[in-house]
Amino acid sequence: MTVIALPPSIRAAAATRASRNLPLGLLPPRFMTAGSPFSARNSRAACRKVRNSEPENDLSGYGSGINGPGESKSLLRSLAVLAQRIARRWIVVAFAVTVAVIAGIFSYVAASSPDSGPRAVTADEASRLAIARFRNYQKQGRAVTISVPGAAGELVITGSADYRAKSGYGVLKGKGRNDSGNGLIRWTATRVELRQLPVVPDLPPANPPVDGWVGRPLNPEAGTLDRALAILLGLGSDRPDNAQLLPQNGAERVAADQVNGHAVDVFTGPDSRERPGSAESVRYWLDADGVMYRVRTSVPGERNPVVIDFDTHEFIAVPSGR
Repeated sequence: MTVIALPPSIRAAAATRASRNLPLGLLPPRFMTAGSPFSARNSRAACRKVRNSEPENDLSGYGSGINGPGESKSLLRSLAVLAQRIARRWIVVAFAVTVAVIAGIFSYVAASSPDSGPRAVTADEASRLAIARFRNYQKQGRAVTISVPGAAGELVITGSADYRAKSGYGVLKGKGRNDSGNGLIRWTATRVELRQLPVVPDLPPANPPVDGWVGRPLNPEAGTLDRALAILLGLGSDRPDNAQLLPQNGAERVAADQVNGHAVDVFTGPDSRERPGSAESVRYWLDADGVMYRVRTSVPGERNPVVIDFDTHEFIAVPSGR
């Protein structure tokens, strides 16, 4: 085979055209020399130069005196750290303020809580206390249960009170004592009468027996029973009391309570005209309208108080014309 030798200029031109169609890794060795722009060293340097060069449209340092994105990122990180510190401080401040506000609210609520202890009555409470006895008079009759303490045992009267006629009527039962005195009882502001029964009902009959009654004058100073009967009749009045005088005479609001399903407030006082300083000896359980649901009062010589509960059973009219 005959080999045709090409001139050097033609061979170089053919090699150049062939290299343009080859990948970088397949370039002829003479194009990969150290001085060639296609050498590996020059290629890596060119790539680094491209990566480190600032894009033409990079505005991160525009007009701020920041030399390049490196300083811009550093400033942003500093601002982020500063913002976090400020945010943490504000969170601490806000938490402290919140705790102080909550503590203040709880202190105010505790100070003004209905059950925070005895305090002077407000104007509204004084009005309720002043109208309580008049409420009984308006109703005329109230069903009552009276617990009377005694050395020989407790007496319980279940019956009714008529605050316009100033009279009462009920069943008398003894606890812890001889039941020979059990029976019916009726009374006015000046007289009390008893009627024994062989079998004592839970409630007094609407028509009491005509005969068999034993009576005597009612004397509140003679014994606890008479005193309790007089107290009950004294819980009605044909006019309200003077509300302005009640706070001056020791009336206080003690607590909130429930009596037979009724929401009530408990009040003490006022002082009795006959016994100054006696406000603590009597307590009233009144609802929001001044209706009386319980009265508890201490009596001289007894450890336990007299307790009067209202509306404990169905009302029975007090017989009249005795």
